[in-house]
Amino acid sequence: MNPLSRALMMLAYHLRHAARSLSRTPGFTFVMELSLGLGVALWTVARTAIDSQANVAIADSDQVYLVEIQRDMLVPVPTENHDPNSFWDHVPDIMLTYRDATALAAQSARRHTISFFSPLLVAKAGGPASNLRVRFTTSPIFEMFDHVFTEGAPWSDQDEAQDPQVCVITEDLAERLFGSASAIGAVVRISGRDFRVVGVVFDSRTERKLYDFTAYPDTDSVYVPLAAWDVLEARPVTYYTWGGPTVSHDELVRSETGFLQMFVELPNAQAVADYERVLADYVAGERETNRAPKIARPTLRPLDQWANMLTATPFVLFQLFGGIAFIACVFNLVRLLIAKFSARANEVAIRRALGAPRRTVFVQHLLEAELVSCGGAVLGLLLAAGGIAMLNTLIIDRPVDFSLDTRRVLLAVASAVLAGFVAGIYPAWRICNTQPASALRRQ
Repeated sequence: MNPLSRALMMLAYHLRHAARSLSRTPGFTFVMELSLGLGVALWTVARTAIDSQANVAIADSDQVYLVEIQRDMLVPVPTENHDPNSFWDHVPDIMLTYRDATALAAQSARRHTISFFSPLLVAKAGGPASNLRVRFTTSPIFEMFDHVFTEGAPWSDQDEAQDPQVCVITEDLAERLFGSASAIGAVVRISGRDFRVVGVVFDSRTERKLYDFTAYPDTDSVYVPLAAWDVLEARPVTYYTWGGPTVSHDELVRSETGFLQMFVELPNAQAVADYERVLADYVAGERETNRAPKIARPTLRPLDQWANMLTATPFVLFQLFGGIAFIACVFNLVRLLIAKFSARANEVAIRRALGAPRRTVFVQHLLEAELVSCGGAVLGLLLAAGGIAMLNTLIIDRPVDFSLDTRRVLLAVASAVLAGFVAGIYPAWRICNTQPASALRRQ
């Protein structure tokens, strides 16, 4: 018999021995599996909450930058506790006015996407209307942020210039309005205006769009050209004003109210440097005008930094709690394994007295701990699935739907197996070092 076959036979023997040992105390075995399963579940739910927020759709993320412009009155004064990556400190900076966003887009040939959203009444011609999120944007948003078209394509630059009453809708909305029929060429009424559908995109509720930093559970259902804003005169939901209140659409266009987010695609360091000069020249020119407060310092923020700022939320504290709970459950499993193994110290002493080597005893007990970890992984995933469903129910203002995917399932299983291995080392070492004479003396 070759060494591999002999090793496999020994492994099978040890596994059968470990399984029989666990089957003798099913209640205690379940308690050990549940102890580890709770830790796996809490860790998995916490990681899912963090990873789901960071699950963003973006093509060539290292080439896309967020454009920020600070104001004189809002330039932060550095302090000992100042965090330059604080999300809320930068909210006013990312809110560009219509004047600034359109002027910057016109001054550079680089590809930009500018957008904001507004809730509007949307309906099929002759059908009931629903209040849905409509995003006013430029067509590069679809390619820059990796939208997948199931039908049609984005509107063209010619459409945006000559006929802005075109739209792209999500696959979910297309099915609700038109059923199985093709939506391309169909008419959608938005706030009483007819818009022709030119494309249908797949919209995943488990994938966060970086151009939307809000925590609203609703996602965009309709995308229309930014030029259509003059037709619909919609008011943005999220904005920051540096002037007085704006009442009319024309006032909002001319006002010092920031409500647009702007991203620019810059393929290399030279392009970044060139665009920084464009920003600096624009700010310098605008500072010569009578705008108040004056715009101050422009910033190009790499998209990975922006994504990290978006995910730096209270869910991080939840992750810390999940990690601590997981470690505590592993220590509890160590205590339970010590108690279980110690209960059969006399049996192990007899086996040692009959010639069983320490290595064999150690391997058998370590495999027993690993079998417990397998059961704990299954229980943990079941509990995690329930916990994630509860999060989706209880957290209404969530940016995405939390969900388990294959990667997180594999990570949970690997964590449980590793935890079982770590938890089993000391109890197995302790029991394999039982002295036969001292144990038999107590008989």
